[in-house]
Amino acid sequence: MHAYKEESFDNHGCETVVIGYDQSEQLDIKPAEYFVSVVKREKRACQACEEGGVMTAPLPVRIINKSLVSDHVVINTIISKYCDHVPLSGCTIIGSSSNLWF
Repeated sequence: MHAYKEESFDNHGCETVVIGYDQSEQLDIKPAEYFVSVVKREKRACQACEEGGVMTAPLPVRIINKSLVSDHVVINTIISKYCDHVPLSGCTIIGSSSNLWF
């Protein structure tokens, strides 16, 4: 699990407090092992400002934004297809043997 923190002060210079977390999950890969990687981001709000709103730490930059698979899975699939000459149907068979369905 990875945690990303938001700034503790808003645009007005007021200190903010953590009011919860925004959590997202993505499929990740270790060599020959698939697992779910969890990203946990702080959600903060300013108690002094009425219109301060809720701020969330930004997501890390990824190859395919809002994808359910990690960059490692994308890279592994590209390498399998173009370097190892495995057709995409073969990548699907490999995933299904790990109880994953693409």
